[in-house]
Amino acid sequence: MASIEDFNFEWMGHAASAGTVFITILGWAPPIAAMIAVIWYVIQIGESQTFRQWRVNRAILKHARQVARAKVTAAEAQARTLVEAAKADAKILLRAAAIGAHELVDVAKEDAATVVAADKIVAAQLITNKPHS
Repeated sequence: MASIEDFNFEWMGHAASAGTVFITILGWAPPIAAMIAVIWYVIQIGESQTFRQWRVNRAILKHARQVARAKVTAAEAQARTLVEAAKADAKILLRAAAIGAHELVDVAKEDAATVVAADKIVAAQLITNKPHS
């Protein structure tokens, strides 16, 4: 035999709430009764499995967004560090290239001076060995 604990009283609350709203719309009951029915429906919605699952999903999404923001922030910090290191390496390479370029220019100047000096000697020899007419 079924006991009173097995009986579901929830349908009675729904019926009473719906009836109260209907009676209030018709003007037969005071608005306070309608508010009690609305409060009952809000409680039922809050206790429903759909609403509970929605709250859980919302919390999961919020946590996922926080984790994603933290990962993006960490990646940005790592990228800034890598850029700064690359800038420092580039400065070192640029200085080395400038030193190498100066050395090449100095060697080229010496070579050019040697060529000019040799051309002066050849020109002087040509002038001195030039037949007079």
